[in-house]
Amino acid sequence: MEQEGAAVESTEGIPIKLPKWVEPPIFEDLFFEQAENSNLTTPRSLLLNMEEVEFMDTICLHQLCAILRFRSMHHWNTRIKLPDGQRVRDFFRAWNLEQGVLASTGQSLYSIVTTDSRRHFGEKPRFYTGTKSKQQRPGGAYQKLLSTRFFGIQSYFLDPLIPSHQALDGEWKRWRSSYVRGVLKRYLPSDDRYPDKSEEIPRVVIYELMANAILHPQAQLVLTSSRATHFESRPLKSGELTSERRRSTEYPHFTICIWDDGLSIARTLRSALEDGRPIRTSTEIQQDLFSIEALNWCSEQRTLPSRFTPTLDDPDELFVLASFFNGISCRADQDSPDERVGSGLHALYRCVIDTLGGELAIRSGKSFIHIEKEDGEASYQAKITRYNGVDFPGTLVIVRIPCDGD
Repeated sequence: MEQEGAAVESTEGIPIKLPKWVEPPIFEDLFFEQAENSNLTTPRSLLLNMEEVEFMDTICLHQLCAILRFRSMHHWNTRIKLPDGQRVRDFFRAWNLEQGVLASTGQSLYSIVTTDSRRHFGEKPRFYTGTKSKQQRPGGAYQKLLSTRFFGIQSYFLDPLIPSHQALDGEWKRWRSSYVRGVLKRYLPSDDRYPDKSEEIPRVVIYELMANAILHPQAQLVLTSSRATHFESRPLKSGELTSERRRSTEYPHFTICIWDDGLSIARTLRSALEDGRPIRTSTEIQQDLFSIEALNWCSEQRTLPSRFTPTLDDPDELFVLASFFNGISCRADQDSPDERVGSGLHALYRCVIDTLGGELAIRSGKSFIHIEKEDGEASYQAKITRYNGVDFPGTLVIVRIPCDGD
C-alpha cells in the first residue's frame, strides 16, 4: 500500500464487522443469502470493518472486489477499516488488493479506507516479502514469485476497441516464465501418464479460464490470482473447496481464482434459447456422467449425462452445470471447423480433475457448483448449492490442485 495524497472524507455508513477468520461463506452470509435488505444493495453507505481479521482466504479477495464493483457501478459508497494486525495488511499488499480495488471501482484503496486506517500506508512490509522459511518452500523460484507479487491480483480490462485475446495472451505469458514453470514442475506430482504436469497449467487451465471469462457477455473486467498454501490433511468432503481452516497436520495445495463481471451463465444461456438460438453445437459428444447432490433445492435428477441439453423449463442450476458439458455454449450457432466453441470448460474439468487430481468450483448467479472425482457409478460428483438471495455479480471460477510437500 503506497502513500497518497489526502482524500475527501465521506460518511462511513452502516457498519458490518468481519470475524477473525474470513472464508468465502462469510461473504455469502453477509451479502448474498438475503433476498431483501441485502448488504450488497440496501446500505447506500456501508462500512466494512476488518479490524479484527487475522486470516482471509484468497478467494475472499475476489468476492470483495466483486462486491465493490457492483456497489461502485450503482454509485453506492463503501468504506473499509483495515485490520489491526500487520500480517493481514501485508497479505493485502502481496496479493495486490490495491490493484483489485482500483480496477473494480476506479478509486484507490487509500481513498476508500477510514481515516484511522490511512496511517498504515507507507509502513514497511514484514510478512510475505519473499524471505525463505519452512512454510514457504518451493525454494528460490517461489520466493522470487512471492517478492514480485506474481500470485497477487492481476486485472484485465476488456475494451471493445482492443482485441480480447490480448488479455488472454498477457495472463498466459506470465505462467510460461521460467520461474513459474520451475516451481510448478517441482511441486506438481507426476506419474507415468503425465510426466510433466506443470505444462498443463498454462496450456489448459490458464488458457481456458481466461478464454471463458473474456467471452462472457457484457464482461468489462477480469481479475486473476493464485496462492500456494496448505489444506486439511484428512480426505476432502464434497463442498469443502473453500475451507482453509488449518488443523494439526496439513498438505500443500495450489489455488487459482478468476473472476469476471459479465452476465451470469444461466442468464446468458437462457437468453440464447429465448432468442431461438441453439446452445449446443453439432460436435461429437464424449459421454461423462455426473452425480448430483442438491443443497437448498430439489433436483429431479440424481445423475446427469454430459449429453444433456437444458431447456427453458430447467432450473438455473442445471444451466450452470451444463456449461461444463462439451458443446454447450451461447455461441453454439457460431461453431465451425475453423472455430470450435463450447469445449473450454469441458477441457478444464478434464484437465483439473483427471490429469492434475484436483477439483474446481464455480459461482454464478444464485448457483455454487463444486465438481470433483466420483468413485461410484458416475465419473464426477457435482455438489450444487442454490442461494435464494441476490445474484452474485459476475462469475467466479476456483481451481484447486494438490502439490507434493517437502
